[in-house]
Amino acid sequence: MSTSMPEVIAAVPPAVDACWNRIGVKGDKTCRHLEQHIHCRNCPIYSAAGRAVLDVRSPEESHKSWSSQLEVAPSGIDTRTHSVMTFRLGAEYFGLPVRSCKEVVEARFIHSLPHHPHAAVLGVANVRGVLLICISLSMVLRLPPGGGAQETREGSGSAAARLLVIESVTGPVAIPVDEVCGVSRYHPHDLKPVPTTLAKTGVSHSQGVLVLAQRSIGVLDVDRLSQTITRTLA
Repeated sequence: MSTSMPEVIAAVPPAVDACWNRIGVKGDKTCRHLEQHIHCRNCPIYSAAGRAVLDVRSPEESHKSWSSQLEVAPSGIDTRTHSVMTFRLGAEYFGLPVRSCKEVVEARFIHSLPHHPHAAVLGVANVRGVLLICISLSMVLRLPPGGGAQETREGSGSAAARLLVIESVTGPVAIPVDEVCGVSRYHPHDLKPVPTTLAKTGVSHSQGVLVLAQRSIGVLDVDRLSQTITRTLA
């Protein structure tokens, strides 16, 4: 709900003369300044009154009331929980902290970078007018063949394929994924150790495994992943 400036100024502070309500555009329009300024909002008297309202000090009781409300944690929300963006690479599901995810965009053409020494660097893609390095997360995590996104210069052929833009030490990078599943919340107690059977498939980048909606989701350590990406780009 919006409140017009004249209504606000007419209410507080009492010392302000709300002349616009008496002789201005809200009143009988007899103000001698209207011919020059056309509307009260163009008049310096109106602007000065607005500044006077903004300069009014809030009552001490108001500060105390707001402070007491802001100090109370919202009910029903466990502040110890964490949020992850979950996504799929082939048949495997992973999660990254939401704080590290900048945006999700549709899959697009990836322009190759000739002679780059690391195969995990797929090339660059245009995201909102900015060329971002595209990284093969399946190669970084050493997933088995067929366990990652179908990463080609045209991107994955799946209609659900997306580019997940994440923050790294060197800046934002794009990761082709087969599907973005959304944001999930979990409590640290729900995080289970990575099975030893996955010891050769990126366990060094994992914080643990979550079971959500009957899916096993590998929660990635964004700091370790960022360090690996930096070495990949070097």
